[in-house]
Amino acid sequence: LPGALQVSFEKAAEQVLEFIKNEFCKVAVDVHGTRALQVLLEDELINKDKRTERVSSLVYEALKSGRIFDLSCNIRGNHVLRQCLFLLKTDEKRSIIYDPVVQHFTHVARDKHGCQVVKDCITTAQG
Repeated sequence: LPGALQVSFEKAAEQVLEFIKNEFCKVAVDVHGTRALQVLLEDELINKDKRTERVSSLVYEALKSGRIFDLSCNIRGNHVLRQCLFLLKTDEKRSIIYDPVVQHFTHVARDKHGCQVVKDCITTAQG
């Protein structure tokens, strides 16, 4: 039964991400939405052996909105963005986060929330 529940949760996670992918950044900065996204992403990170490529791809697609800079310096959005760094499996996919952070490095690094994103960018880039 626990295995069936896990499969069910994975499918639900995919469906939720598919549904909100165009509003991912809005949800990430919302008081209630950020916590829901964090729980969903935390479960994907904890169960990384069972993680589907589909979830990672949906997160990648959702981040294509180009609001990485806004998320990195937001009190709620930075937590979601940092989880995305660890969820995305390759530096090629992580570059969707790395590139805007590098482009706005001085601003992001000086921000009290952004500096945590910079730290996690360095950590994930090192492997």
